[in-house]
This record gives sequence, C-alpha cells and structure tokens, in this order.
Amino acid sequence: MKIFKKLRIIEAGETKNYYEEGGKAYKLIISASAFPSLVALGNSRPIHARRTHSGADMLDGYVGYFTKFTHDENAVYADLVMSEALESAYPSEYNFMVAMIEKEPELLGVSVIQTDVKELDEETQTATVTEVRELFSADLVGLPAATSSLFNNNLNKLSMSKFWTKLAELVKSTKLARETVTTKEGKELVIIAQGEQAALGDEVQDAEGKPVEDGDYYISIGEGEDMIISVIDGKISDVKEVESEAKSEEEGQEELAEDVEEDKEDEDKEDEDKKKTPTPEELSAIRKEVTELKKTVSDLKTQLSKRTGTPAAAKTEVKTETKTGTKLSREEVQKAAAEMRKKFKY
Repeated sequence: MKIFKKLRIIEAGETKNYYEEGGKAYKLIISASAFPSLVALGNSRPIHARRTHSGADMLDGYVGYFTKFTHDENAVYADLVMSEALESAYPSEYNFMVAMIEKEPELLGVSVIQTDVKELDEETQTATVTEVRELFSADLVGLPAATSSLFNNNLNKLSMSKFWTKLAELVKSTKLARETVTTKEGKELVIIAQGEQAALGDEVQDAEGKPVEDGDYYISIGEGEDMIISVIDGKISDVKEVESEAKSEEEGQEELAEDVEEDKEDEDKEDEDKKKTPTPEELSAIRKEVTELKKTVSDLKTQLSKRTGTPAAAKTEVKTETKTGTKLSREEVQKAAAEMRKKFKY
C-alpha cells in the first residue's frame, strides 16, 4: 500500500479564489480558526481523493483517500493512501499519479470541496472562512487555490538544493518532529519540522523552548561546508551556503600558487624576449654580413649578363615570284587538244 504522508490540504491566508454574493465578488481568505472543524470532519471518515474535480460522483477520477488529518497554525495536513483497486484495475493511471507526486510535486496541489461559514467584510471586500460544515473531497489539481505546495514545504527532497538536502539529513522528522542542531558558537537550536524534513517556515526554538531571536545562525554540515539558517519571527526564512575557513584558506592557497606560477611564466617570457633581442655588436655584424651578401649578388648579376647577351632579331626576307602566263586563242587550244588525242590514241 502506497502512502504519501502529511500532504498539505489547505493553508491559512489569502487564496486565489473569489466568493460571490449579492452581485459582489469577495476575495476568499482562509482563517486558521476553521482548521479544527476541518480536521474533525477529515478524521470522521476517509475523505475521497480524485484526480481533479472530476464529475459529480466521488468515484469519478478516484485515486485514493485522505486520512490522519492534523493541523498547526499555518495549515491542515493529511496522509494520502493510494487506491489498491486503482493499481489493480488501471495500473497506468496509478503509476502516472504516483510518479507525478514523487517526481513533480511542484506541479500539483490539493483543492477541497466543502461547505463552510464565511464572514464578509464590506470595507476590505473579503470573505473569510471561519468554520467548515461539510467536507466532501480533497482532490489533486494542477492549480490549487488554497495551497502553495503539495507537501508541507515548497522544497521536497527531490527538488531541494544541495544545502537543503544537507539540512534535511541533519533534521529528520521524528515522532515529535523535533531535532536539535548546534551552531558554530555552540548554541543549541531546536528545529520543529512540520513535514518529513526541515523547510522554510519551520519553527526554530532555543533549548528552553522559546523562539530564537531573528538573525543568521551558522551550522556546520560536514565535508568542510557550512550553512546559514536565517530566522525571522522565530521561523526559518532562508538557508544559504557559507564557505568554511578551511575551504577558504585552501582556495586562497590555490589562487596564490596560480599567481606565483603566472609570475614565473611572465619572468621566463621576459628572459626569452631578452635573449631574442640582439646586442649592438651583433647588429653591426649582421649589417656587415647583409652588405657583403648584397655585393655578392650584384657581382653574380654582372657576370651572368656578360655571358648571356641578347641576340639580335633575325631579319627575314620574303621573296615573291610572279609568273606570267600566255593567253591562247580558241583555235590554238582546239589544235593542241587534237594533237594530244592523236598522241595518246591506242
């Protein structure tokens, strides 16, 4: 049987919904004074949980039920028991919902179907829920109006940063959901986790059970790393990384070593450049050598010019012979032709 513990059902404060009455729209607000009645109704019987507000019947989109309702001054919580019937008959639907809750909880929330008592404030145009009379279902939806997250905190173990994860390892929920940590100054802090792990909004008390003063508290989380827990109004407001002295010193030494290496490389480069720059004596010798080379090339050109002169262009004379022919008369041609026939007659 798959159970997701302490899901957030409803929160105190302003919601995203409006309540309409008499042609007017009032911003809907949930008062913590309504929590006891909601918890009592939730524990009177299993409360249907559906995938969205599907249909008119409680079995439409049914995925399981909520039980073990509890509350604090901020919200109402309950355990979600996934339906074994759904797992058996529609395994793909079951696996989808389980995967969504485990891997993408930030995209889900709970929305309740209930009847309640509201107090209207004409001046502020608000309707405040002060009591719940009936609780029909608590459904999983994509855009919840009265909760900010599915779990007790906005950062569950799959989406927390490295330092939230470290804090979660230090502060694990016990039966009393209390865990003591020690600051670098040796002061004991008692973190009261509302959910399965420490989160924003959790109360922080001293050893005597009193809320600690506002401020930043340094806690070592091992492996040379520290974290700062910021507390405002006795609750965790932020958690951030702080470099330990050992880590800072080590990084400083690495940076110093890098600077020394860079300086050495620069010096080597300067020495190499100095070696490449010729002295005045070397420059004089180079100039002399270049002058001698130029003279040698000039002499070679002169000798080559004497040995290979340019021959004069040959004079070509074209003679044209003109032949004059003798013009014969017609009779002479005929006569000559007759003689030729006689000569070659067989």
